[in-house]
Amino acid sequence: MRLLGRIYEEGLGVDKNYAIAFYYYLNAAEQGISEAQVAVALLYKQGLGVAQDYIYTIYWLEKSVDNGNTIGKYNLALLYRYGEGVDQNLTFSFDLFSEAAASGDVNSTYELAVMYESGLNN
Repeated sequence: MRLLGRIYEEGLGVDKNYAIAFYYYLNAAEQGISEAQVAVALLYKQGLGVAQDYIYTIYWLEKSVDNGNTIGKYNLALLYRYGEGVDQNLTFSFDLFSEAAASGDVNSTYELAVMYESGLNN
């Protein structure tokens, strides 16, 4: 299901169709596939194939984090860092970036460096 979602999201051999991509991702996400949970969250965040909804964005990112998904941690950390759809929480954001960076996520490592440089690590 997740791979079918990606095929439709990226238009790999088919016309791009975010609504169909969302359908397949959601089915996989409901089965506990953390990569699909992140994909569903990002489609909700961007309003692609589904109405934009930060409540569902956060819900699915939290599910992916509960399943140990590093990309989910990175994306949830971004929301909390910038207060996008949630109250800004730099401490929680920093902790999520730290966890994701410890798992090898270079984007989280970069965000941590920026937070350190800006003095936002307190």
